[in-house]
Amino acid sequence: MTLAAYTITPTAWGGLRIFRKGTADVISVTFDWSAMLESGETITGTPGWELDAGITKDSQSNTTTSASAVLSSGTTDTSYTVSCSVTTTGGAAARTYKRACTIQVRRPPV
Repeated sequence: MTLAAYTITPTAWGGLRIFRKGTADVISVTFDWSAMLESGETITGTPGWELDAGITKDSQSNTTTSASAVLSSGTTDTSYTVSCSVTTTGGAAARTYKRACTIQVRRPPV
């Protein structure tokens, strides 16, 4: 099994991203916040993750500019919303950002 990796670069206007996986696939989703951060601004603390019931967050990690989660499970032909929120420090003022993506679980090709 190969770990598929997806990177989302949020912008000030958001934008929903859609990714597909099979029921047995494990994927890594990264929100790269660097485009939204001011000079000297970094992510502080632990990012918050919200997932629809049925998909599993196996692990998470973060740097000063990005947040990642490894996701697994899900029911075939179901879409799941996954959102990530971060709080920053070091810019003009502390800010909180939240963005989301959709994970669609599909049958693997035969």
